[in-house]
Amino acid sequence: MASPSGSISSVGTNPFATAAEPAPPPASTLVLIHIHSHVPVILATDDGNFRQWRSFFELTFKKFGLMNHIDGTVDAAAMVDDPEWLQIDSCIVSWLYSTVSKEIWNDVFKPRSNAYAAWSAITGQFLDNSLQRAVYAQQEFHSLFQGDMSIGEYCGRLKRLADTLYDCGAAVSDPALVINTLRGLNNKFSQAIAVLSTMTPPPTFLYTKSYLLQEENRIKHSLQMEAQTTLLAARDTSSSAVHKFAPAPPPPSPASSVPLGGGDHRKKRKADNRNRQIASTGPASNPGHNAPHPP
Repeated sequence: MASPSGSISSVGTNPFATAAEPAPPPASTLVLIHIHSHVPVILATDDGNFRQWRSFFELTFKKFGLMNHIDGTVDAAAMVDDPEWLQIDSCIVSWLYSTVSKEIWNDVFKPRSNAYAAWSAITGQFLDNSLQRAVYAQQEFHSLFQGDMSIGEYCGRLKRLADTLYDCGAAVSDPALVINTLRGLNNKFSQAIAVLSTMTPPPTFLYTKSYLLQEENRIKHSLQMEAQTTLLAARDTSSSAVHKFAPAPPPPSPASSVPLGGGDHRKKRKADNRNRQIASTGPASNPGHNAPHPP
């Protein structure tokens, strides 16, 4: 590959340039690279993943020694006689276009674009008008409350806003990020706020998020135990009420209360009844029986 003599600027004016940049692999090797294994995100306007996308690409460029294709240190117009360099540059353009959403591709695509132009167009979608972006991001950052969001959602949204402010040149320090995180928590995390705010030295954002996730699990487990205890108490109360108001068992039937040998008692009662009938129809009630019988 021909050396880009006279086209490399000084290292001090280019934050990406290095004193000794490694030589890139041949174009025949780069065209076989599956870029999604090195950049596992698709850049989208509404996903808030620009910093991830850019970080993965910068690492890929540094791994393969391709920084001079996107940092402006080499003029693509001066490399028209180097087919190897042009093939690598076209490979980078293909990587960039294949890792952005259709919306972004429609905005930045230009025929016969080089890697530097494509990279600048894509990053400009998120870095242009940085002051205005910083104003809105900072306003949302300082007015965000947890509300109904989980700890993961809440902390993730704060981190994305902090990344946006960093990209716009208004970086948020880690202690400020922790303070703003504690400020917007729900009241159910008041105990966690008291613990984290009194730690010495102050906790980092990663530790704060991890602590709040554990506290969220503890609160969830406590609510489940309270619900189970309430359900068991309600069951015990209903069962005791059923036993208290249950109807008394019916008395035994007369037939079942007759002891063994009850047939003799019935016979005796019948005989007594006959004797009473005979007594009532005896001589006193029949005058004809008063006359003496002849001998």
